[in-house]
Amino acid sequence: EESIDEIMNKAIAIKTDSYLLKMGIAWLTSSCYIHYPEKTSKYFSLLDKEISKMAKQKCRDSKRVSPEAKKSLHNL
Repeated sequence: EESIDEIMNKAIAIKTDSYLLKMGIAWLTSSCYIHYPEKTSKYFSLLDKEISKMAKQKCRDSKRVSPEAKKSLHNL
C-alpha cells in the first residue's frame, strides 16, 4: 500500500503507442484498484485516455470489484 503512489506515478510517466504496454499498464492499474481502490482511483484521470479506458474495463470485468465500485468507475 505504501508503494501505490510511486508505482502509479511511474506508470503515468510511461508514454507509448504500444498496445501491449498500454494493456500492461491498464492491468497494473486495475490490480492496484482491486486492492486499494481509494488510493488508486485518483490516478485514472492522470493516465493516458486509452489506458484509463482499458483499466476501467478491466475493473468492471473483475469479479473482485464490488458492483458499487464498478458504478463509481463511470464517474472517474
